Amino acid sequence: MSVAAVLVIGATGATGLNIVHGLAALRTSRVIALIRPSSLANPAYAARLAHFRSLGVEIRTGTTKDTEQEIRAWLKGVDIVVSTVVYSDLLSQRDVVRIAKEVGVKRFIPSDFSTHCPPGVMALQGKKDIVHKHIIESGIGYTFINTGSWFEVILQEVDGTLPFGTNPFPPRRAVTFKVVGSGDKPNAITHLPDVGNLVAKIVLDPRTLNKYVFCMAETLSMNQMGRIYEEETGTKLVWKNLDPALLLKRYKDLHAVLPPLDTDPELTPIQNLTDYGISRWIRGDNVPPAEALKSWELYPDYKCLMWREWLRSAVKNGTVEGARTDVPDIGWGSKKGVRGRGDQNL
Repeated sequence: MSVAAVLVIGATGATGLNIVHGLAALRTSRVIALIRPSSLANPAYAARLAHFRSLGVEIRTGTTKDTEQEIRAWLKGVDIVVSTVVYSDLLSQRDVVRIAKEVGVKRFIPSDFSTHCPPGVMALQGKKDIVHKHIIESGIGYTFINTGSWFEVILQEVDGTLPFGTNPFPPRRAVTFKVVGSGDKPNAITHLPDVGNLVAKIVLDPRTLNKYVFCMAETLSMNQMGRIYEEETGTKLVWKNLDPALLLKRYKDLHAVLPPLDTDPELTPIQNLTDYGISRWIRGDNVPPAEALKSWELYPDYKCLMWREWLRSAVKNGTVEGARTDVPDIGWGSKKGVRGRGDQNL
């Protein structure tokens, strides 16, 4: 029996890199990494590409904005596509979906891998919903996967530490923790390597075909995250409560001038940050949705790293990057001046 060929779009980004690693570790599929030509020629990515090759990963070049002929070429022989495109390229997935259906791809996993949010709240999620609708209407098999907020990114909201950075941890400075409102809304969070491992299991699982799957390690409020941070790092945070009315006003002002999402308007960082703030910390959207399959029920033997454990490891190793010890030093995320193409989760 032949094994499934899984192609990961955006394989050198933070999301794609961890998914490729998770797939390769399972040893149950043929893993193909789609790399931008510019990344293939960039010395900063050399360690990542060498790591892929050492794992037996096939490397192809291309992007979602290629010509139809080019897309058909890099989709040749592929059974499953996992897309991790950056948020500015979300709607470009529609052409790939159409071509993938025509060439016989069996399942398409779009670039979600973020927080749960119902329709009509976040502009970024609105673009993802447009892609979801296109996928369903195309008739191709699919799996929609959300993973909550990543530890590596949400830490920046606690103490300003940049994602995947190598600066000393905990920070050697006074830290102000800006808490939105009461700070008691639960928020699902996951360590990025666990995202990669769980997504690898999900995309190969027949039970998840044409389903929505939600992954997480745990749910913590801002208050809980801050208290655990203080306990594990020994750092006393300066707690500052932000008036949610100010965030709501900015949200309304931004959405009042937002063009229709199907015209693919550029979403600014302030737009995305504001929307995430409203969805997670005021509405409390990012909790396990009732309609989704749950990763912890599908894979009860898989144990995710918890926030407290991760912080403890980061303190022990002196950097957030050092908290990951199961892989070679290949520049995960944006380390060594390389910005991950899949970095879109907050």
